[in-house]
Parts: sequence; C-alpha cells; structure tokens
Amino acid sequence: MSRAAPISTQIFEPGERILWQGRPRVRLDLGTLLAGGVSQMWIGLFMIAFALFWIIQTSRDGAPFIFPLFGLLFLGQGVVSVARPVIWPLFLRSRSYYTLTDRTAYVVTDVPGRGRRMTSTPVGSHTPVEWVDSDPPTIIFGTEGTAVSFHNIDEAAEVMRLIREMQAGGMRAANASSDWQGGSDWGERSAAHPPPPPSQQPPPLPNADRDNAP
Repeated sequence: MSRAAPISTQIFEPGERILWQGRPRVRLDLGTLLAGGVSQMWIGLFMIAFALFWIIQTSRDGAPFIFPLFGLLFLGQGVVSVARPVIWPLFLRSRSYYTLTDRTAYVVTDVPGRGRRMTSTPVGSHTPVEWVDSDPPTIIFGTEGTAVSFHNIDEAAEVMRLIREMQAGGMRAANASSDWQGGSDWGERSAAHPPPPPSQQPPPLPNADRDNAP
C-alpha cells in the first residue's frame, strides 16, 4: 500500500533525499493485540462479566431499575476497555504515512481532531534496526523509548535493502574520515605502543649476502 506521505521537505536537512515512502497494511494480528495492551483487555473482560452478573442478578431479585442501569455503565466501560486496544492501533495505522530518507526515518499521523503529527529518528551506521517477521513484516528503528516503527509494510524487503546500503555507506565514510584524521585503529595502537628508544632496540639482522661472501 504505497502513497506519498504528507510530509514537508522544509524539515529536511540540506541535501537530504527521499528514498522510499509508503503506508502500512491495516490488519488485525497478534502483534496489534499485544501492542494494544493485553492487560487492559483482561480488565475489560472482567468488567463485562461482572456487569452481566450484576444486571442478571438484580433483575431476578426485582431490584429498582437504578441497579440494573448501574450495571450497564460497567458493561459499557468494559466494552470500551476491550475494543480500544484493538481498534485504536488499527485506526491510527490507517492514518499513518512512512518516509525513509538517506538520513532519517519519519512517521506522520493525520488523525481528525488531533491534527498532523510527526515522529522521527536518525538512521546512521550504528542505528539498531529490527526486522519483525509479521505478515507483512515490520521494521523498527532505534531502541525502546525512542523507537520509530514502519508497521506491516509490503515493501519491507526493499526498505531493508535501502537501510543496509545506507548503513554500509555511512560506515565506509566514517572509516575513511577516521583514517584521514589519524584516528584509525592502526593509528591508535601505534600511539598507545610507541617503538622503544634506539638503546633498547634489538641489533639489526645480519646481512646474509655479506656473511656468505667468500
């Protein structure tokens, strides 16, 4: 499901280029349920069971109408607690747009009433990138707390290839810069272990040609 994301290039750094844009495939799966919060769903199921028991019991006992009505309030709250962790992530993904540039991963959400929002994370040679083998796959950038996710994208293999090429290119550039500035691993080892002074150096090897001369 590809579609140009509503993202302004004014936020880009000079020379930043768009490599890929797309949208998630909206579908209900185990990952969506877990992301929504299983604990909230269990609480909601408990509230529904309690509300049904309350309504049935008070109706049998001939209690005033206010008592079954009180149970209906709990029933509604329980339904919301069960449905929200499932419906909200699906709705949010239906309003999400993904953009990968040669420097950053962007996620834009456009939800009525909340407006357009954007989250992003830089993508460098040392950025953790996680592949989640869902159907279709999900790609997660960064670490917990600062992670940005491309959920359920059909072009996941192509996006992963672009990311690896970016990271490999960044690593080569970093190594080249480090060598140029004298900060390579060889230079660091040489500075940490300088050659001994001449008085402590071993004598030169004998000249084989001279020793074997008649």
